[in-house]
Amino acid sequence: MPIDFMKNPYAPTDWEDRIVDPTIPVGQLGHLLQEGTRFNAKRANNIEQGIWLSFEQHRQMYSIVRRMQVQLELEGRYPGNSGTFADTLDGTLNKLVLLDASTDVIEAAVIGATTLKLASVTGFETFKQYTIFDGTNVEVVMVQSIDTNAKTITVTALVNGYVKGSKLVRSNALLDELNNRLEVGSWNLYDLSVSEVI
Repeated sequence: MPIDFMKNPYAPTDWEDRIVDPTIPVGQLGHLLQEGTRFNAKRANNIEQGIWLSFEQHRQMYSIVRRMQVQLELEGRYPGNSGTFADTLDGTLNKLVLLDASTDVIEAAVIGATTLKLASVTGFETFKQYTIFDGTNVEVVMVQSIDTNAKTITVTALVNGYVKGSKLVRSNALLDELNNRLEVGSWNLYDLSVSEVI
């Protein structure tokens, strides 16, 4: 647990020398001009406590700086990188979170398009990659912005065109909660037909 150094300040000892008058014999009045600060266990332990507090503060600051360096390195390599696999360097766990956002593209998108009209934008996040696919094409796009009112997202320019009903998904992974593991799922498009039953 981090130490609150403001609540645990180090109190230094104001040391004084032992001063004697060499012209007056030892034991006579006036021989000792200044008693001086005696060295004892209490003062020695205070010194040790100060050294330990200084070391602990240095250790905690080093941990904080290292964590900042890791985060800056991750951000520098890729915007919005959350450092999922990074060591937080402070003993906490940086848990993985399964992002399973999935929706339908409800308007056809042409090559070069940067705006997608979706059935839902719930679960989608900016600066994360998603896969768009239909029965013919598939590619990965980066979400730049999300308009929750219009249910549209802005992505990097599409390399392919996509039909109405295409899928936009984060991952096809399935979480097997019983065995606490991830499994590979599948992406599919379905053709539906309506028939009247009499």
